[in-house]
Amino acid sequence: MVVGLGAGEALPVTKGEGEEVIGGTINQQGLIHVRATRVGADTALARIVALVQEAQTSKAPIQALADRISGVFVPVVLGMALLTFATWYGLCLAGVVPDSWIEEGMDSFLFSFLFAVSVVVIACPCSLGLATPTAVMVGTGVAARLGILIKGGAALETAHKVSAIIFDKTGTLTNGKPVVTDVLRVDAACAHLDIDERAFFTLVGAAESASEHPLGKAIHAHALLHGALHGDASGQPLPQPRDFQAIPGRGLSCHVGEFGVFIGNRLLMRDHAFSVPDHVESFMASLEEEGKTCMLVAFVRDSNGMSASLLCSGRTS
Repeated sequence: MVVGLGAGEALPVTKGEGEEVIGGTINQQGLIHVRATRVGADTALARIVALVQEAQTSKAPIQALADRISGVFVPVVLGMALLTFATWYGLCLAGVVPDSWIEEGMDSFLFSFLFAVSVVVIACPCSLGLATPTAVMVGTGVAARLGILIKGGAALETAHKVSAIIFDKTGTLTNGKPVVTDVLRVDAACAHLDIDERAFFTLVGAAESASEHPLGKAIHAHALLHGALHGDASGQPLPQPRDFQAIPGRGLSCHVGEFGVFIGNRLLMRDHAFSVPDHVESFMASLEEEGKTCMLVAFVRDSNGMSASLLCSGRTS
């Protein structure tokens, strides 16, 4: 059996004017005006809650079988309990049961009644009718807390037959947190501006320290991992970014020390007349075929020309 699954976007999606947003949408910069089109029971969250509640109260196909069996099993068990009571009570009245078997403070009726209760407890007819709905309620509840929505008991019952799962979005298979996986620096360009590996990550990490974008945070964390933001060799604190500007749909620009730093996509590079070498384009294309997102980094020294390097940021899979 094959089941197809689809989850949300692998990465945050930028929304523009007139587009629909839902609860949990983050306004990263600027002013936003939102018009509520659904409130109360009409919201997406309310519909999800209703779906979980409906799933918990729905009957699985096997529960119908359990109900039919219970309809016969319960009367049989109760009949056997009555028969047990009548048998033992009759034996007590006939004097077959020794008086030593009956404890002090207990009469023949209570002695026989305990045997009847034991039959009902051991047979436990209630468990047959309660096991399935309890399992459905617990299963759907636990799944909902883990972010998995199950439409009802029938889907839950069928799950054990699944032999293959088809995912229609790569985001379904990720951790949901972008990380840097590959880095390519244009050595010749960096050497022209006297930017070694440590300086490279220092400038990039300092620039992204002011960013709220998920990819920016991933790049900043990667720079921290390389020790770029722990200060220079003399132990002096690193400079803070100046003139920071987040450009929606493109990236960011700022100044760090004597360098202007631009981090973003191809549109940002094109807007500022930065050329991307052919081997860099080929490298980016190969990463993008793997489902990764690439970010370009360009440096401009205030007093001496410009240089372009590449920082590739991808998500784990």
